[in-house]
This record gives sequence, structure tokens and C-alpha cells, in this order.
Amino acid sequence: MIDEQSIVADIGCDHGYLCIDLIKEKRAKKCYAMDVAQGPLNQARNTIQRYKVNVETILSDGLNKCPDDVDTVVIAGMGWMTIQSILENDFDKCKNYKKIILQPNRDVDDCRRWISNHGFTIIEESLVEDKKIYEIVAFNFMKHEPYEEKDIYFGPFLRKNKNKCFHKYYMQRLDKLNQVFPGCTKQEDSERIFKQIEMIRTEIE
Repeated sequence: MIDEQSIVADIGCDHGYLCIDLIKEKRAKKCYAMDVAQGPLNQARNTIQRYKVNVETILSDGLNKCPDDVDTVVIAGMGWMTIQSILENDFDKCKNYKKIILQPNRDVDDCRRWISNHGFTIIEESLVEDKKIYEIVAFNFMKHEPYEEKDIYFGPFLRKNKNKCFHKYYMQRLDKLNQVFPGCTKQEDSERIFKQIEMIRTEIE
């Protein structure tokens, strides 16, 4: 999803492998590996030195110290609530980015709902399987009409493509919901889960 010659900031960079690969493959023009904690940043710095690539490391709480030349931001491998707080803490700064790529570990529908509620545009999506299946959503601040509920739940691009990974992912989710549904004690939980079961059944038939 990262366009060639982009200037990328990886927020919560962990070991720094994303930045390393982007520079090694000459996809990104420049990369910043950023983290809120010194420990992960030191790990990233050591990995970057080992691979002998030119990646700058920055200690930063979210986007706070993100350099002005960045045009693409990646925030991956966190819960949606953490990602949301990162975006909202530096909301005005986000408007300068060409593309923001998110990979929440959970609550991806809430991520899309946030994008929809703000009138922003989802520009790309992907399902990636690596032991488990991950949803990746890219958006920008261009104005867009609110998305319909099915697009928020499944993803507008993922719904159109419906590859094997899509069917596998939602069959797994359907199995989990069917297991949880009989044990629901609150009516609102029962209604919410039943609605999800019906939406998935309709979408993957």
C-alpha cells in the first residue's frame, strides 16, 4: 500500500523491520522508525545498524514528533483504541498526510466507523494471512459520504473483491459468533451478535 518514493513514518515501529524492508526494496524514499518507548526504539536501532540501512529512529508519543516531510504514516499492530488516540491527539497534523495506513489488531469495524463519521475516504484495503488473518485499511482526509453499515463492517474494497481469504476470515468469525450467541444473557448483546451473524451469512452466501 506504500507508494514508491514515499516518505514514511512507522508509528510503534517495534524492531524496525517495516522501515528496513521499504528502504532495502527502494520503495520508500525515506523512513522514520518511531516509538513511544526507549526499549523498542533501541531494538529498532540495533536491527537497522545490523542491516546497514539509512533509517532515522525517533522517540515520540504517537505523531507528536513526526517530521514535517512525512507523507505516509503506518500505525500497525495495536488495538483500535490506541490507534484512535494517536490520530486524535495530533488530528491537525494528520491532514498533511497523503495516506494513513492502519492495521488494528481488533475492532476494525470501529476503525472504519471513525473514518466514516469524520467524512474521510477509505482508499485501499487488504486481508493478509500470516498464521492469522489481518485487516489493513488505508485512508486519507478527502471528503466522502458516510459509508453504509455493511461497508463499515466488511470494508468497501474487501466486499467487492471477496477473495478466498475473505471467505475464510468471515467463516471463522461466523463460527465464533455462533459459539458465543447461545450464552448471551443481555438482550442488546444478543441482538448485536444476531445482526452480525445475519450480515455475514448474507455476504458470504
